[in-house]
Amino acid sequence: MSVLKCNFVELQTGPYLFPFLGTVEKMDNGSSQSVTNKLIIGTSNLPQREAGLVRALLHFLCSSDEGFPWKYADAPPYDLVLVDAQAAHAVQEESQPIARMICLLADENPDNSPNTIVRPIRYTELERWLFRKVEDLKSGIGAGTDKANVPPSEPHGGPTEQERFKLLRWPPAVLLQRDPCRIRMATLMSGRAMSLKDLSKLSQDSEERCRTFVVLCQALDLIEVQTSVNPQESSGTVSEKNNASTNNNKSLGIVNGLRRRLGLSQK
Repeated sequence: MSVLKCNFVELQTGPYLFPFLGTVEKMDNGSSQSVTNKLIIGTSNLPQREAGLVRALLHFLCSSDEGFPWKYADAPPYDLVLVDAQAAHAVQEESQPIARMICLLADENPDNSPNTIVRPIRYTELERWLFRKVEDLKSGIGAGTDKANVPPSEPHGGPTEQERFKLLRWPPAVLLQRDPCRIRMATLMSGRAMSLKDLSKLSQDSEERCRTFVVLCQALDLIEVQTSVNPQESSGTVSEKNNASTNNNKSLGIVNGLRRRLGLSQK
């Protein structure tokens, strides 16, 4: 039997039509049968780095499991769109809905809303969450978006200069993508914890590409993060303590000398 790609199969879902991606299997008798239907997920108003992370994780999930029910798309309409919590109201107020379900990416989820996923995005948590969303879409639960007031959040800049990163496990092939630079970065971080600056210098790759690779490894729980101490501050603190100790010893010596001269020292 042969497998052919097919066009969008449109299913009626309320007043709007939303496509499901799939493949069509051509049977021996010439008839066609739908084999898999993929739900479509996208992002809106997310920081560029987080949108790229979601895209990369979806690619990884689809590559590692052909039966994974989701597929990433760059443009609407979607079955589910993941939106920064700060932009939820703007997306909801659009005249034409871009998705059957609008879910939030937020710093916290105090109400344990099923339509919210909390930063930082982790591979295993995202996978479990998306499987739950499949059931919600089938049953019509949780359509729309959370309307709770969301407090302002800090910018999410990813790894910092003070952090060092060490690989706990070797990354999967789908993440390395047979890229010599990524393999070199993984090898370097397997040996010892490294800052982004050191990783960029030793791998001879840009700091931005190193940052992207580290963020992906973090999302897959492959990285141990260590906070480095500034050597100059550390040495300065030790020096101050040594100086204080020396001064105390000098003061004690002077006092003891005076006591001896006055005949007050204990024998």
